Amino acid sequence: MSSRFIKKIELEIGDSKGYVFIDEIQRKENAGLFLKGIYDINLPYKFIVSGSGSIKLKEKIQESLAGRKRIFELSTITFEEFVNYKTDYKYENKLEKFFSLEETKTLSFLEEYLNFGGYPRVILETSLKEKMR
Repeated sequence: MSSRFIKKIELEIGDSKGYVFIDEIQRKENAGLFLKGIYDINLPYKFIVSGSGSIKLKEKIQESLAGRKRIFELSTITFEEFVNYKTDYKYENKLEKFFSLEETKTLSFLEEYLNFGGYPRVILETSLKEKMR
């Protein structure tokens, strides 16, 4: 446990309750021990910890952290969710019919989805340049 890290948090937040966000925790050596150590010193802060690549994350955090964690897995948007968004949810309960009647539009949506993925930030972008960026 890095006391310097804790002192930095105390400097930024103080003694009151607060939230600390740590992203890409899988890059931290001994991430599981690190998180266990933070939890066990009973700080007044809530830690929100995330990481990409759940396999890498699970490999890096070998500590069970039982009773110390809650896991939320966030997946990308599915193709059906993507089509619902792109069609303003007009066909939400009739997607099968939409797919069979609107083959050209469906293929266009599929191509966009396959090229850019299902990340919300990319889906919300309207320009091709921004989607590519």
